Amino acid sequence: MKDGETVWYDATTKIITFHEKWSYRPGWWLGSKDCSDYDDFVLEIENSDKVNVQVVVEYDAKGDDGKTICSTAMGTDNKITVPLNADHKNVVRQIYLQCADDAPKTVTFKSAYFQNAVKHTEVELTLVEGHTILASEFDKYADDTKVKLSFENTTDPYVSRNGWGIGGFANITAKTPTVVFCMSFNAKGLTVSQKSGEITIEKEGSVPKFVEHVSSISFSSKRAIENGQKVLYVTERCVFRLTPKGLKLIEVYPGIDAKRDILDQLPFEVEYKQ
Repeated sequence: MKDGETVWYDATTKIITFHEKWSYRPGWWLGSKDCSDYDDFVLEIENSDKVNVQVVVEYDAKGDDGKTICSTAMGTDNKITVPLNADHKNVVRQIYLQCADDAPKTVTFKSAYFQNAVKHTEVELTLVEGHTILASEFDKYADDTKVKLSFENTTDPYVSRNGWGIGGFANITAKTPTVVFCMSFNAKGLTVSQKSGEITIEKEGSVPKFVEHVSSISFSSKRAIENGQKVLYVTERCVFRLTPKGLKLIEVYPGIDAKRDILDQLPFEVEYKQ
């Protein structure tokens, strides 16, 4: 997360740098998010230098004095809890962090989340590195689901930017020990036949499914590895398995040439042993 050349958050080291005293960043833009189901916002950091950090929850509402209504909490501890305003928590506009000490100062980000004091339920929003403030709206998941606000780089978070959420997909895939993606190797024009137990690619599709970059991310392979999940990608010609190093080609169907029909068509390297 940066503003011009000024980096406020480094996703690799998870270090938040306060370049100015009482600056309005870093933070999350929520855009009148309804947080009625939650009682508090919690920030967890590593604050070995005892930096005086203030967390501000700003609502899309104004008081009688015409000023924007906010809830705040300040401290030097590793955990700062901000009680939400009961009358306005249905319109949370943004959340941002401030440093009350002379800048620059640094802390290390661990996690942040909304919590319900009774149900212990939370909702996730992800801030993508490279933007001053960016919110990715998510549907509310099952009541017992714990998902967190997180600062991540663009290769990691569950991000949906198309104006609608991803339903229960993130909820299901985050909790399931084994995740299997079933899909064609490519699309638009792909024609495949099977005879005598062998697969023949009659015509390749013109739109690849395995690409290096996508406009939105709904499943985190990094997080799946950290959670010890087994992830498989099953296509009409082969099967990949997710490993800490990336994808591993673990099965090639009869009739398929691994080099011609799979490896040469991938824009990245995969592990494969014949």
